[in-house]
Amino acid sequence: MSKKDGWLLQSGAKSVQLMGFSLSVSGCGDSVLIWISFAVVRLAGWTDGILWIDGAEMHKEQGAESVSQAMPTAPDWSMWSGEAVRMMGERNRNWVERYGLTGVPYSWCLECAELMFQREDVRVTCDICVIGTVSRLEGTFLWAWANEGIPSPSRHGLAKVREFGEVWGLGRLRESEWPGGRAEGLEMVAVAGRILDADGIFVDDTGDVTIFFALSNFRSWENSS
Repeated sequence: MSKKDGWLLQSGAKSVQLMGFSLSVSGCGDSVLIWISFAVVRLAGWTDGILWIDGAEMHKEQGAESVSQAMPTAPDWSMWSGEAVRMMGERNRNWVERYGLTGVPYSWCLECAELMFQREDVRVTCDICVIGTVSRLEGTFLWAWANEGIPSPSRHGLAKVREFGEVWGLGRLRESEWPGGRAEGLEMVAVAGRILDADGIFVDDTGDVTIFFALSNFRSWENSS
């Protein structure tokens, strides 16, 4: 357990099953390589803040009103989840490059559900949805919708991810907590980001806990002189 901005973050316990593809993690200096059966995914960035994923180009899709409308027939989960990883990586590149945020200091507020970047000349803010947390000590993943320590503004919209799991019978999207680490958290935040049609995803560490965010509604203001 750990605290950030006065809010208690916790992770608990039960059995991980990835959506049809294998995943393993190996350390490499300041970055982590995540090997997937059909792609190589690279996590890099500031102080473990930004999630950067290398992969094929993906294009932003129009969101649907409901999960059942969004996907009328059952997809190939291995392919769908892999596309989610590549899609979120491409969207992350887009906002980092658009606003010039490589290496820029940042902070986040769970109560106001915002992530803020501070350049010398511009302040960039976006809305956040906490997807879940991982406890490295306990080796567990906990969905934010089951974590009462995360304020409701930062969980807004997450019910759609759980509904998606209910509709398609995906236990890992329905079960509140289960054994898992950073690799599983990265997959879940990419999958959730695709379901929510997020503009990107973000990962940060606070003490023992890794927090996974979906990002939306980027905006910027010039700093007053």
